[in-house]
Formats: sequence, C-alpha cells, structure tokens
Amino acid sequence: MVLHAVGASTALFNKPPSKNVIVNGLVLADDGQKMSKSKKELPGPNGSRGQVRCRCPAVAYRLYTVVPRLIKFVDLLTNWYVRSNRKRLRGSGGIEDCRKALETLFTVLFSMVRMMAPFTPFLAELLYQNLKDINKSDSMEPRADQSVHYLMFPDPRFDLVDVNIERAVARMQTVVELGRQARERRTLPIKSPLAEVVIIHRDESFLEDIRSLEFYVQEELNVQTMMTTTDKEKYGVRVRAEPDHKTLGVRLKGTYKSICEAIKNLSDDALRKYQEEGFLDLNGTRLEGTDLKLIYTFASPASGDNAGEYEAASDNDVLVLLNVSQNQALLDEGTAREVCNRVQRLRKKAGLVPTDDIKVFFEVTPADSELSVVVQKFIDYVGNAIKKPFAAYPLPAGADVLVGEVQSLKEANLHLSIVAGPTYVDNRLKSLLLGE
Repeated sequence: MVLHAVGASTALFNKPPSKNVIVNGLVLADDGQKMSKSKKELPGPNGSRGQVRCRCPAVAYRLYTVVPRLIKFVDLLTNWYVRSNRKRLRGSGGIEDCRKALETLFTVLFSMVRMMAPFTPFLAELLYQNLKDINKSDSMEPRADQSVHYLMFPDPRFDLVDVNIERAVARMQTVVELGRQARERRTLPIKSPLAEVVIIHRDESFLEDIRSLEFYVQEELNVQTMMTTTDKEKYGVRVRAEPDHKTLGVRLKGTYKSICEAIKNLSDDALRKYQEEGFLDLNGTRLEGTDLKLIYTFASPASGDNAGEYEAASDNDVLVLLNVSQNQALLDEGTAREVCNRVQRLRKKAGLVPTDDIKVFFEVTPADSELSVVVQKFIDYVGNAIKKPFAAYPLPAGADVLVGEVQSLKEANLHLSIVAGPTYVDNRLKSLLLGE
C-alpha cells in the first residue's frame, strides 16, 4: 500500500505523498510474527528489496516531544477543569453559567481532537464523530461532516491566553496538592470535612491569586473556611533545615560534618533568603536545590496547646496549614456526605441520568441510632447535594419504585428507594421515541 501511494503520487504530482510518515517499528515474518535477531530471522541484503524505509525529513518533527505534552494536557483537562467544575457543568450556578462552562469544554475538546488526529487517529475520529453535530455551521471546513482527518490543524489563539488566570490557577493547584499531602500524612480522606486551611506566603500578590479561587480550594480540600496571611509567626510556625545526608555526604566528604552543624544553626532570615534565591553560600560551600530540606514546626507560645491541630506542607515557597482537628459537627457532615454517595451510586446502578424525574425516600433502622439522628438533621443538605427530593418513608401509595436497596452504615441499616416522578420516562421508551 505504501509503495502504491509513493508511486501514484510521484507519477501524478511529481512529489511524495506525505511530508512525514508515522510507522511502528515492527517488521513481520511470513508467518505474521515479529522478526527477531535472536531467531536469526532478519533477511540478507537481497531479502530487504521489498521493504520501505521511512524517514522524517522535517527537522522540527519530533513526535516524542508532542505526545507527553498532549498526555499532560488531557490530564489537566480531566483532573482539573472537569473535576473542579463538575457542579457548574451540571447547572448548579444557573443556566447561563452552565452554558459558558459547557461551551468552554466543547471548544477545548474540539480543538484537542484535531491536534490528536495525527497521533491517535482512531480515538480522535471516535471523539470527533460524537462532537461534530454540535458544531454545525456555514463556516465549517469542506467535508468536515465526514472525518476529523479532513480538517486543518488548528492555529493557536493567542487572544484567548490570559497569563494572569494561568498564574492564579497554577498557584491554586500547588496549594491544593500540598493540602492533599497534609491529608495523606494524617490518613484523612477527602470525603472527611475539615474546619480550616491556612495559606502562608510572603508575597501578597500570591495570596490575592489564591483568594480569587477560594471556592476551588475549599471544594478540592473539603474545608469549611480558608485563611491567607503573610505572618507565619501568628500561627506559631518555625522553620528549620535538615541536610540531604546522602547527597552532601558524597559531595562534601571531609567538610560534611561541619557543614551539617552549620545547617542546623541557620537563622530564619538565612532560610528565608534560601527560599527566595534558591541557593545559599555556607562556609564556602554552595547549597541549592534539594541539598536542604525545610521542616516546619509549631514551637512558639502563639500556637499554645493547639499546635498539634495543624498539619503543615510546603514546597519551599508556599506553606499550607491544614486544621486536622475533628469535632462532632464535622463528623456528622462527613456521614451526610457518605449518605449522598450511597444515593448517587444507587442512581448509577439503576442506569438513571441527572435529568430523570425521581424522588428518593429513606428509612434508618434502628430509629434511635446515631445514623438516624444525622440523616434527619441533614435532610436538606442531602437533597441539595443530589438535586432531587429527599424524604423519609413511607412511600406514596402506588409509587413506581425504580430501585431499592438496604445498606449498612455506622452500625445501622440505611433503606433507600428511588421512585419515579410524574414526568419520568423510561430509558427504553426514550430510545423508541428518539428512534435509537
């Protein structure tokens, strides 16, 4: 096929059919198996006459640099934009806000599949066939309704780049990742709500960026409040340095012990300078990068008996303090969130979609259990979270129960029943009405 394409293109147009050709690195034997030198299957000089050698003549055509960046982009899209805006995408902020969020997602996906097409042709085509009908307009490229491979590679839109937003989001991501590290060290799952997160940084503009995205920080870390400050002493925070013993021991040899002793005696001002400049000259030795590990402690009277309530995490630039103390109100809210998760899993199990008209009924046994008290207290909370009516048994007379289940939670039984609402349409009937 390749030889035919080369011959036809040369004969008809006097030029090669492609500027670049992507091929895999396998050569198959007559039996269809991969050829191997260990099996002495490689052909001699005369046997390679029918093989085609493909080269990439364009100097800047480096596929190995494109694919990792594409994978990183997809990761940012799914694990940050979609995850962080899932409530907006479901319409929690109103119709207009939902439309903007969906249009943004569509624009990104539509551009992404066009960029992916040369590297993942089949996956890009599948995605494009699901997207193309949403974008029908008179300005579409010729044959755009047939395949993504008829479209030109998209041009960059520098007018859409906002460096201020990109900087603020990058800083927010750093804070969230550090907060997650603090949770992991205390084995506190994200579903467990916490009272407070404190972000400490010497630059007020950094804190302004974080405050502009406060909602996302609170959502991703599941905290009730967020505080920002430039004053770490207010929270009784002290910083000390520890040497990277393995690296410095090999590098410094005879001066290793004296440098380690000097590191332990570094002042706050010296460590602050190390954070700002990225290096430090100590007794004629330059320390940089991971040579020093900064450790934050709570040692001053300002923290008092509450020092143990905070877990600190830092990247040597910003310090994140997570208040990990638990009280009954937080524990109850965590239980209510788990009830929401149980309802959502039951909806998914029944094949229901968010637009289905349903009502959810519950009962907790025994009635005097801790779970019963919590669910009754958080009825409105659960209803708002699942965006459907949430009410106690009994079921209405003649109710059309779509799915029901009894689940164990907090040493009690949670009975859940999902009932069809007045405008509910069965999925099979939907398919018939839509001609699917």
